[in-house]
Amino acid sequence: ARLTVTVDNTPPEVVWESPVEGQKIRRGAPNPFTLKVRVLDLNPDPSGIVYEVNGVPLAGDSWLISEDGRYTLTARVRDLAGNEAFASIRVDVDTEPPVVEWVAPSPGLAVSGRVNLRIKAEDTPGVRRAFVLVEVNGSALFAVDATSTDGIYWDATLDTSSLPNREVTLQAIAENENRLQSTAALEVKVNNPDLEKPIVEWLDPVDGQNVAGRVTLRVRALDNQSVGEVRIYVGGTLWRTLTPPFDPPEWDTLEVADGPVVLKAIAIDDAGNRSDPAEIQVNVRNQGVPPALSILNPAEGEAVGVQFQVRASVTKQGTPFSWIPQNGNNLWARVYDYRGSLVQEVPLLVNGAQPANNADSVVEASFDLGNVPADLYRLVVEGFVEVNGTTFRLYQERLVSVEVSSNLPPALVIYAPRQGTVLAANTLHIVGDVTDDSGRVHAVEVRMIAGTCAAPGQENYLLRYEAAPYGLFHMEVPLDGHPDIRDGFYCLRVVAIDADNLTLRNIQEFDVDVRRGKAPVANISVSTSSVPVKPGDSATWTVKFLGFPPPDPAPDPAPEPAPEPAPADYVLLLRKDGQIVESYRGQDRLVSVSRPFSEGDVGVWDVLVVFEQDRVQGAAQGGSVAVVAPTGP
Repeated sequence: ARLTVTVDNTPPEVVWESPVEGQKIRRGAPNPFTLKVRVLDLNPDPSGIVYEVNGVPLAGDSWLISEDGRYTLTARVRDLAGNEAFASIRVDVDTEPPVVEWVAPSPGLAVSGRVNLRIKAEDTPGVRRAFVLVEVNGSALFAVDATSTDGIYWDATLDTSSLPNREVTLQAIAENENRLQSTAALEVKVNNPDLEKPIVEWLDPVDGQNVAGRVTLRVRALDNQSVGEVRIYVGGTLWRTLTPPFDPPEWDTLEVADGPVVLKAIAIDDAGNRSDPAEIQVNVRNQGVPPALSILNPAEGEAVGVQFQVRASVTKQGTPFSWIPQNGNNLWARVYDYRGSLVQEVPLLVNGAQPANNADSVVEASFDLGNVPADLYRLVVEGFVEVNGTTFRLYQERLVSVEVSSNLPPALVIYAPRQGTVLAANTLHIVGDVTDDSGRVHAVEVRMIAGTCAAPGQENYLLRYEAAPYGLFHMEVPLDGHPDIRDGFYCLRVVAIDADNLTLRNIQEFDVDVRRGKAPVANISVSTSSVPVKPGDSATWTVKFLGFPPPDPAPDPAPEPAPEPAPADYVLLLRKDGQIVESYRGQDRLVSVSRPFSEGDVGVWDVLVVFEQDRVQGAAQGGSVAVVAPTGP
């Protein structure tokens, strides 16, 4: 009698397919999570697979996730011959945001100068980053990065010298590997010594203007903290001291003889700092009185929408007058923003026609300000008339409050560049994070404004308008294209525009210095666990920050030694098929990032890093890795 038997002394080979080693199971993952392995064996037994979570067997392949943490998953396999094998992996479950709380300073504390901030942020398996948003009146001014040595206590330093002396909100924000965030608010009172003097300027009348009758005197006084009083001098004599809210007074020009009169204004802040005097010379001409100009509506401080109507009256004061048109219209209405920049201007008309000479008129105009943020705006009505051969300027103004819908503007944080960054290359790199409560962002706009953010000039260049970014984003903006940005100081303005309401915007501004020259360089290298790279393999990218390149060499130079890494503040972006997947920020000479790949990671991966050394921006990209799908059975 013959008997044929199969001898099988080889244990199975077990390969994890879902999840894979090092995988982070994030919010939104299936729960229960289905475990899956591939068994390679001549005599497999499909019923011989037992899954364990931290050593505890499961009844089947469904893992009910109850809490965040680091888990060891084991698959034990037995084939039909009784041979046994197992394979274990470690995964992180991260579905809940961190727990964050303030440690220092104490709530309500008066702070000044440089303040040490400490927050406690805990998460399982860990906090990825933490930072502090500084807010005044609900508007985020800037972010301060925090660092940690133990992953629990995070420290940062806040320079309060640029903040107003008032209540300031500090928002501590902690983010885990799943980019889930938690916040904790802290109110402090900034109280710095005020050593900066205020600034004062004349709005009405202006230098060289002819005046007659009763004239409203308007000045604008600005201070880094607050203006306490404004003193007005007429002909060298103190005429009036104004205190908040600085209602513009009326000056009766009949109190002085016709001829030139010097008007002077001096502002004094609450700390006693005095401004440089603002002086103008006006010409009193009381042989003829110009018509009176009044704004009928909107009222001072009235809340209006982005679309509103203006009505004004022109009333003859007994002396004949004729209009002097400006750009084809007799009377104009203009709206200016808080920086004094013109937003829109429209002519004021009487039933579609110009107001008549030597006649009383009620004029009207309609504004549609478009996509402007809710804020206070200055409405100005202005025109010129001739009376008895003398030119007079008619001027009235008032503040209006433009209101938009109650929707919140997008949240916008810019990681690079930073305040004071020097742009030495012909390309500006912007890295930021933008989100919105609606889950959609309409666009991010980038502008360069000549001068500084505190004192912007007239040149305003639109460089980029990127539609519908969300989350982490990177913009590569050429400075030598159209428009061509010349060397000099600029205010870089990044604006996030709400998708549901285009009038809601979040604006972040930074002073930058365009100074073309040598930019710092970095070297990117990559190593993989196997070639070709398949799901289950991994890659490690290493970035060395090498500082500034040496000067152009002379003929037949001696060989230069390899540069040593130099410290840099960096933002590293790990990308798949050009899309940002992960980001890392910090300060170091060298940084390494590793990534295990799963079946969903098939594609081309690379690294982009934007960094600063000695405040000069540099950028590098490379380290491409192609993750390919496995072939064969």
